[in-house]
Amino acid sequence: MEPTTFREERPRQCIRSAIVALTLIAMVTGVVGLTASPVSAAAATAAIQDQLRFKTGSTNASLNGEAITIVKPYVKQGTTMVPLSIFTRAFDASLKLETGDVVTLTNDHSSIRMRIGQKQAMLNGKLTTLLVAPELVNGTTMVPLKQIAEAFGATCKTDSDQTMVLSWKRPEPLAAVSIHVNATAPRIGDSYYLWSMVLPQGWSYEVTSPTESVVVLGNESSSVVAQVEVTDWNSGELEHLTSAFQGVATEKQLMEHLQTEVIYAGDLVYQRTGKLEGVAYAQGVSDDGDGMYLARVFSANGKRYVVRIFDDAAKQSKQLLQYEPFLNTFRPSYAAGQGTITNVSTVKDGYRHMKLWGEGLSVDFPVDWYKEYGIPRVLAGAGDWKSVEYYYGTAEEGMTPDGLVKRHEAYLKKLYKPEYVKLVETKDISLADGTLAKLSVYKHRYNEQDWSLSMHLIAMDEGVQYMVSFYGQDNAEDRKVGDRILASVRVDGKMKEKQDDLNALPSGENWLMSWEKSVQRDGKLFGFTVQIPEWWLHDANYYVMEGYEDKLGEGTIASYSLPNSNFFIYIEEARTVDEALARWEEVLLEDDAVHFVKKEKTTLQGKSAYLVELTGRDVDINAPYTTRMQLVADNGHVYTVLYTVYDASMTPELMDSLKQATKSFTFK
Repeated sequence: MEPTTFREERPRQCIRSAIVALTLIAMVTGVVGLTASPVSAAAATAAIQDQLRFKTGSTNASLNGEAITIVKPYVKQGTTMVPLSIFTRAFDASLKLETGDVVTLTNDHSSIRMRIGQKQAMLNGKLTTLLVAPELVNGTTMVPLKQIAEAFGATCKTDSDQTMVLSWKRPEPLAAVSIHVNATAPRIGDSYYLWSMVLPQGWSYEVTSPTESVVVLGNESSSVVAQVEVTDWNSGELEHLTSAFQGVATEKQLMEHLQTEVIYAGDLVYQRTGKLEGVAYAQGVSDDGDGMYLARVFSANGKRYVVRIFDDAAKQSKQLLQYEPFLNTFRPSYAAGQGTITNVSTVKDGYRHMKLWGEGLSVDFPVDWYKEYGIPRVLAGAGDWKSVEYYYGTAEEGMTPDGLVKRHEAYLKKLYKPEYVKLVETKDISLADGTLAKLSVYKHRYNEQDWSLSMHLIAMDEGVQYMVSFYGQDNAEDRKVGDRILASVRVDGKMKEKQDDLNALPSGENWLMSWEKSVQRDGKLFGFTVQIPEWWLHDANYYVMEGYEDKLGEGTIASYSLPNSNFFIYIEEARTVDEALARWEEVLLEDDAVHFVKKEKTTLQGKSAYLVELTGRDVDINAPYTTRMQLVADNGHVYTVLYTVYDASMTPELMDSLKQATKSFTFK
């Protein structure tokens, strides 16, 4: 049963939805097409020069030895005047033109603000009088050379042949940038997601997402890190862009995407676009003041590829550009058998080996399955109800796999009326790694004819107990998938090595715990208390949202998404319970399957109240359900305590748990 997700804009409609639907992340390998330079990135860095040379009266100039053309410099009142573009090009300064002929130049460490026609200017925060005012000549802004250059940290001198030489300190080379990037360099890649790039000598890698869509490469000290992130354009995260990127992406498209959806915070500097072997990309350096990284984005194979490079030693954004030769080795393609390549993909025969939380438990899943964020659940693709849930915790003293199986059977009997659940078999099995385990198979249903399948694997190892549960339909195809998944389960026996303190793990005593105990929740801001069954709070699969200490005028104070049931406490501004009930009716009756069977006006704790019961049907699984509501008016607000349960799960134990929580709602 899936947890409910609330949308803030329509909380009442979200509760109605919860009532109705309870179930519920290459360079071509080898030498073919290889375009990377055979020199190291360090050598490329060393080739960066730090001089601009030109003569007054000439359009010829050289920047770092490269011939360029500029507007002719001239001398005015003994001061050499040069075009503004010299500074934007030589110092990677951004230019901003403001109203009133104000010109601003900025880069990583300098800021110049001046006005055309005026000598007063701000140079790095200091008010300065320029020798000659900036002026507009044939549409080109000309500015005094020496003062502006010095503000950028440069020096000016004149050679014997009257050549003006502008010199500045280039960005300090990053020590870790020495990376062998030629055609023989070892590579890393993914044969499923179709990418590859150079794996620098001495670097290691880690797959950091369960679906292997994010891979991190790093040097020995982790001071330099490269991250490769792959996302399908038709995934939920990017589905709003699926149509825009279904063809060949342009450089302009990718730059707009980089600016708006890849870089979420800080400035994007040193932006540029280009192509590698015909594939477009957009690139920039993100700098939010606290950190910076070089990013490049591609679109190919129906996927978005984002490569990010971080270096703790970088002090200026421009320094990260020294990693461009390394970045140029990335290709959104993969070709085995051409050179040395490490394949990070575990995909085989349509299944991927997935580590679950990295806590000593791993399982093979179909490649289109994905792990639900923040919840111990792996789901099948869209339109497929199959799923796997998993748990682990410290083993209870004296507990055995047989004991856990019996406890789980007793638990299911509390969740289903006898005619809605059947034990098919329980047997001993060996996991893929040889660990002995127990497998229990059940059939259960929510209506009169549609049986579902659940398979529960229980194992104990190194003081830790594990449970992996497969859910699907009662048919041969789903049983085959369940058998295949559970047969792949591995317990690596290294839990103790991975945990500093085994006691820090969830306690196994919280699994399927006693339903007798409850804990008090104090809504001090609202003036009520409520007793919540303790078992609602401990199972990792239950979705719990509690806002008892949040100031709220209208909305959900608390919600508990439980097995086959939900429980809510809701507040709204209303003069009377009749007004509040009318709002509930308006929303809930949007569903034609909903019928109110009881509306009893009464008094609770001396306050005007309603006791309401309604029935409906979850169309997704054709399951009838019952909802009971208790509305109580207090000080201009109406509080609704509400629970919904499938009719198939209206067991004495579950109903008593829900009823006792409702009954305990008390104003102080």
